[in-house]
Amino acid sequence: MSGIIGRDSRTANMDAGFDSPVLSAPAKSPPNNESVGEPSGISAGLRSTTSGAPPQRRRFPEIDGLRGFLAVAVIIVHLHFMPMYWMNFLMDGFFSISSFVITLGLLNTRMQTAAGVLIDFFVRRTARIFPMYYVLLFGIALLMLVILWLPASMGLHHYPLSDLLPYLFYFQYTDTYSGSHEETLFWSEHLRFLTHTWSLAVEEQFYVIWGGLFVIAKFASARYALALAFIATGIWARASGDVVSVLLLYRLDAFGYGILLALLYQQAVQNRNNERLRSYLRICTGVFVASLSIFLLVTDVPAHLRTWLLSHDRAAVQWIWSPISVLTAGCCAALVGSIAFSSGSVVTAMLRTRPMLYFGSISYALYLIHFPVIDVLLHLKRPLLPFDPPINVVLVILLVFGLSHYATTLFNRINDGLVAALLPKPPPRGVSTPAHDHVSDRDRDSRGRQGSGI
Repeated sequence: MSGIIGRDSRTANMDAGFDSPVLSAPAKSPPNNESVGEPSGISAGLRSTTSGAPPQRRRFPEIDGLRGFLAVAVIIVHLHFMPMYWMNFLMDGFFSISSFVITLGLLNTRMQTAAGVLIDFFVRRTARIFPMYYVLLFGIALLMLVILWLPASMGLHHYPLSDLLPYLFYFQYTDTYSGSHEETLFWSEHLRFLTHTWSLAVEEQFYVIWGGLFVIAKFASARYALALAFIATGIWARASGDVVSVLLLYRLDAFGYGILLALLYQQAVQNRNNERLRSYLRICTGVFVASLSIFLLVTDVPAHLRTWLLSHDRAAVQWIWSPISVLTAGCCAALVGSIAFSSGSVVTAMLRTRPMLYFGSISYALYLIHFPVIDVLLHLKRPLLPFDPPINVVLVILLVFGLSHYATTLFNRINDGLVAALLPKPPPRGVSTPAHDHVSDRDRDSRGRQGSGI
């Protein structure tokens, strides 16, 4: 990766955890720079990389493009055009992006109190995530009622409406924390049309925890310690083989990597440590290439060999898939870091293309809508579409993207209205706020368009 950031700090407007905070540039700093042990964020304000005019602000379009790429890849996997084990890599990528962006947003907040930070954070996230999610749940509830009238020969199980209760509070699949659960049997034991929402539950559970810990841990050193603790816990959960992959405990390392990237980025920008950052990025890119190479080498085994391992030697499966799972989380974090901190390469140029940015802008809707549509129209014993399979696939893809486009447009307006109604208006132009005089009202209020898929 080339084109490491220069003297201007870079800001972002994207998400992957389905939240899209606009990150403001750090405020002007005193001559001495912040060290790891000094208060940061709401307690000490943010500091600039220059001593003169406010630094130019820049978004991370590459991360938007990466998010769009991952969302499209998830659809390809669910259409059975890619092996399902790739989903582990894709979801870790979403979680690393999400925690990276959310943490940068928290570090650059204009709120001066812990209560203000939490209210601002949760109101904006709730306004962005909840409306479309609960409309989806309502649609699935109607579908469950319709299924009661359909013949059993179509392969649809009759689900009671009470099965939706955990989904209302993002508690789905938490029952698997108790007892032993076979990963291969797990998916058949839950509501099939909403199995993909496990990632939303994991994110919401994590940010309830991280939002509170962030305002409690006022020192950068404490936040670094928390990020490392998340990484260590996630690695332990993956290596143990006793935790199902849809649980937060299993994915903590991916979130921890994103937090660590955000903290390192913030400190490097504040201290103008670009030369050191270049060295970190070389290592980061090397880790990414090595991890991905190992991932491809080990997981692309012939289908009959994988079947043999699953049926005859569970210990061999554990020894193979646990290290791979640990490596993929680190691999994703390295990819996110390499893309976010660099520009000008072939990869970042591809991610900034108009199609990738468009996919990123509708990726949240893509992720929510695609799975139930694909499952109902393509994966039943008696397909509902009367055409040949290739035509059916094309029609379903067009339907998914069309619904996602219009859903994004509609719910962006709902999000803007909820934020305007629930949060206090920013001060008028020309009225400064402590430690953020240079941030305009328009910069703060312009929210990135909904996107992500996970």
